[in-house]
Amino acid sequence: MAQDQNKNGQQDIYIDDFDFTKFKDIYDKDVSDLEFHFKICNENRDIRRNNWSNKSDDLKKHDDDAFPYKYASDTEVFTADRAIQNGVALCMNGMNRSQIRAYPREASDAERAAEVSVMLKWMRDSGIPNFQREMELASSYWLEKGVAITYCGWQKKNRSVTKTFDFEEMIKSIPELEEIEAMQTQAFVELLSDEDRVEELVSMFNEVEGWIVNEKRVKKALKQLRKDGAADIPLVIEDEGTFDVRTLPSDADVILPAYVMNVQESPRVHIRMLLTGQDLINYRETQGWDADWVDYMIEKHTGMSESDFNSPQGTVRYKITGRNRGNRTSSDARDFIEVLFTYERLIDKEDGAEGIYLTVWSPKMAGEMPGVATHAYRKLQSGRTKYPIVATPLTYESKTLYESTTWPELLKAPQKTSKTILDNYIDEAQWGASPMMWAGPGVDLSQVGPGGRMNGPSNRKPEFINKPQDFQPNISLEQIVNDQAMQQIGQHAEDPLSEARQRHVVDSFLRRHVQRVLAMAYETYKLEGPDEIYFRITGNTEGTTFIKNDEETEMDLSISFNSTYDDPEQLERLSNVIQQAKQLSPNKVGSDETAAWLLNAADPMLGELILRPEAEGSARIEDETADDIQRMSAGFAAGARTDAVDARINVVQNYIAQQQQFEQQGIPTLFGQSQQFQLLMEQYVKQLQQVKNQEINRDEYGPLGARAASVGNLNVQGIQDAS
Repeated sequence: MAQDQNKNGQQDIYIDDFDFTKFKDIYDKDVSDLEFHFKICNENRDIRRNNWSNKSDDLKKHDDDAFPYKYASDTEVFTADRAIQNGVALCMNGMNRSQIRAYPREASDAERAAEVSVMLKWMRDSGIPNFQREMELASSYWLEKGVAITYCGWQKKNRSVTKTFDFEEMIKSIPELEEIEAMQTQAFVELLSDEDRVEELVSMFNEVEGWIVNEKRVKKALKQLRKDGAADIPLVIEDEGTFDVRTLPSDADVILPAYVMNVQESPRVHIRMLLTGQDLINYRETQGWDADWVDYMIEKHTGMSESDFNSPQGTVRYKITGRNRGNRTSSDARDFIEVLFTYERLIDKEDGAEGIYLTVWSPKMAGEMPGVATHAYRKLQSGRTKYPIVATPLTYESKTLYESTTWPELLKAPQKTSKTILDNYIDEAQWGASPMMWAGPGVDLSQVGPGGRMNGPSNRKPEFINKPQDFQPNISLEQIVNDQAMQQIGQHAEDPLSEARQRHVVDSFLRRHVQRVLAMAYETYKLEGPDEIYFRITGNTEGTTFIKNDEETEMDLSISFNSTYDDPEQLERLSNVIQQAKQLSPNKVGSDETAAWLLNAADPMLGELILRPEAEGSARIEDETADDIQRMSAGFAAGARTDAVDARINVVQNYIAQQQQFEQQGIPTLFGQSQQFQLLMEQYVKQLQQVKNQEINRDEYGPLGARAASVGNLNVQGIQDAS
């Protein structure tokens, strides 16, 4: 029997008009279904940050019924936080030393894949604003909450600039337009001077790509221009935009159906954005949000309570005396407006095609006044086949995204046990330093604990109470608890399996999250970014111009992590392998590429400082070789240089070919008429060829020119005489 979609709060299958009441009911049910996850996240947050009820700033128990006594130790132990911070450090270190490569899915994209690889490296290092911060936050949420979620969008903004114009320089001050180019200077000046042709001038300015002018401001500026001969005309320039990559908490700002494992298979995704009024106006101007909705939200719903700021369902609060670590006050959110970006997979009834639709709305609009739109935007996201978010569970151990076993859950018992042991140590130390005393007769000082005074029998003189010292510090027990905790998460220094566990954690974060975030950000750029981007990457002396290709297919990304790349011995071994490969195939292994790789492997900044740009390096080789040729033409021998031998031979060969071509055309040359010049050039080329042969045979032949000695398959060249 089919279910009633409206009654059961189910999402529509087909794209239809926006129904605010139904939309909000579906959202509220999705939030309600995730209460179990919100509770786990709250508990994990408290475990990591050592929050508990009635915690005091002096780390002592103040309740009258406190155990073992009032003012006993109530200290903090950060087992979970230390483990998570270590895990975050491992993940970030792995990401910063990772190797990024794009692999094509079609043969036609093979050459393009190399360009995309460079683009992705730039995106990781500097192209995506705050990418390091967002991935650090993602790894922290991943280990603490059990799921990392990152949004990958593209943000454009309109920026106000002022340009100064005068009559004479007006034509030169703006980009080329056919209408202006066709005008004589005098005709254009007349256009600026005519008050009745302001609309024509505004229309002309707005045709300039990237310019938006306001008619009222232009009229005011033109009055100043006619009066003073110059004026500042305010323009609005739409920038090309930049990556908008942000990591969002799974218990606050991203709401998915509770049954989802793969976010891309979910029927919907709610992304909770906390925006300022300036953000809303910018979206109105650049994305076409409803103007009345924007104005109403700014006027009526600016500012959020502390509970709404932290989560759509509120957070658990404790009575904590003194510190309130990790919580914000409501004043921190007084400028924010709660806006929801709801992405849905819907079917078009007319053609049966599936598409991803974005609806921008706010649950705060419930029951609002009629005449104001209940949503700001609802439109098909043309070209988008995936939701612009990446959601990665910590482990795959259940059918849903939200049921991974988190590190605070694993470390809750060891942390509590360590706290109990440490509290006992502190209490016993206080007893030893300041024992209790029997107070004098008639003094009401009944209290228990170190330094306390207690009423004693009549006529009993004040003296220290002899407390039994049954408690003995057990360092081995504390060590056992800590070792078991570290083994549980793979951070035990002496456990042989911990290293494998650490590699698994780092590799999982890189491949399952960072890799997919970069891929999603790149796909978003292809949909919404500019046609061309110029950038430089560390270690590369030359800039790169990346041009968008609309025919490019989706590519497979690989992000690998190798901890041995920073090992000097490993670098030496790799260098030897490269040199051997160069000897076996000198035409395929380039010297310049080898030098660039070795320098960048040692230190990217070293490569950037030492390596010359390709154009500059080629020009230097040509200039130096030309100087040598000029010297030989004057009758002086020139010694062959030992670097860039192939390039120098090519320069000489090109010069000789050019001289021979002149001779064939009947044009006499010094090279054709001077046998000494020809002899010097011949010797110069032979020297260059000798240098090249020595480089190729360096390891094959010994220092005296003899073939390397061998016994069987063992090369014994260079073995020192032990005697």
